[in-house]
Amino acid sequence: MRRSIVVGTGLVLLTTLLVSAERSDRTLGEATDLLSGPEGARVAVLLPGATVRVTESRPGWERVEMEGWIKTEEISPAGVPAEAAPAAPAPQQAAAAPGSIAGAVFVTDQEGRTTIGASMALRLLADPERAAEEVGAITTECESSTSALKAEAEALKAKGSRAMKTIENPSAAFEAYDEAKRERGKKLRDLRKLDEECSQRKEAALDSHTVQRTLSDAQGRYTFDKVPAGPYTLHGLLESGDVRHEWDVEIVVEPGRRLSLDLTNANRSRSGAAPVYR
Repeated sequence: MRRSIVVGTGLVLLTTLLVSAERSDRTLGEATDLLSGPEGARVAVLLPGATVRVTESRPGWERVEMEGWIKTEEISPAGVPAEAAPAAPAPQQAAAAPGSIAGAVFVTDQEGRTTIGASMALRLLADPERAAEEVGAITTECESSTSALKAEAEALKAKGSRAMKTIENPSAAFEAYDEAKRERGKKLRDLRKLDEECSQRKEAALDSHTVQRTLSDAQGRYTFDKVPAGPYTLHGLLESGDVRHEWDVEIVVEPGRRLSLDLTNANRSRSGAAPVYR
């Protein structure tokens, strides 16, 4: 369940002066939409644990303020990006300080409900192109095999249904139906086994390129610390209800810098129905 609150700044201060509304701080316990006004456009999603200051209350709505920091480019005193400032020559090249990656995982469905990616395994892949090539080859092979099994299972389902409608002898009809049902059950078991084997093969391929792993917390937040500078692919998989969401986001970690990256609908690689074996 997700709630919605209204964002305001200058208007909030004016309302406070006129109405003398008493301000109060509150910590959110669930994912909440931040809207431009009552029934307005969504401008952000506040994760559980965010602290807001309530400045005005209306039936079903609250106007809030909040403070925080966002990442900007580092600027030198002369107004030139810090990276462009000339460095003094050093007698010995110092090792580049490792960087870090942090963010949160959440997706929104077509009805506007947000799911937090809690206790979700994420991994950093080195040699992203090679990893994508290996996993892609496995995926193509497995999709071909699973499609064939799904088609056979659906054909057996239709066969059983057709037997009940076309065979006049009830005993013979039920016998043909039960036989088709048994055969379909076997195909579905084969499909489950094939899907598990394919998942294991993909995991093995990903493991061979994984340089670091982490697990998101109950609020969907994750962190990778002490990451050597360089290119990576951030991989994650989330099953929400009957939908499977997957991310393969290409990133570059810079020496000594912290990269902020949320995994959302906007940057997921693919999504689709999770396997169903019935």
